[in-house]
Amino acid sequence: MSSPEQRLDLGSRLSPAVSLGGAAAAADWMRKQKRKLSNRESARRSRMRKQQHLQDVATQAADLARHNAEMAAQVEALSQHHRRLEAENGELRAQAAELAERLWSLSGVLRLVAVDAQGMWQRHREALPAAAAVPFMGDGVGSAS
Repeated sequence: MSSPEQRLDLGSRLSPAVSLGGAAAAADWMRKQKRKLSNRESARRSRMRKQQHLQDVATQAADLARHNAEMAAQVEALSQHHRRLEAENGELRAQAAELAERLWSLSGVLRLVAVDAQGMWQRHREALPAAAAVPFMGDGVGSAS
């Protein structure tokens, strides 16, 4: 078997309470063991919280990446729509300018025709004898009763 010195040495490795033999030392050793266990448990909870936080951050990053991709697709769709509207707007402006020019040209033609028609009517009235002249509604001569 072992000698008392070997047992004492073995006891010092097992617990201070056995080697010192005091109640205070045993209580101190128990507090240290309890504190070690508490610290281990605290560290385990801390690691678990850290792992949960990392999972939450990874989930949030994936959600934000998905949302970012959706927003980028929406921006691209709106940009394409904007380009189509700009092209259509350019075509409509060109048509409006062409129609305005045609309207201005036709107005000029109508003014010439109106002046020419008034001149023809005036020449026609002058060519008729005074008794046969029929009053024209717009010339203020006679009444239309």
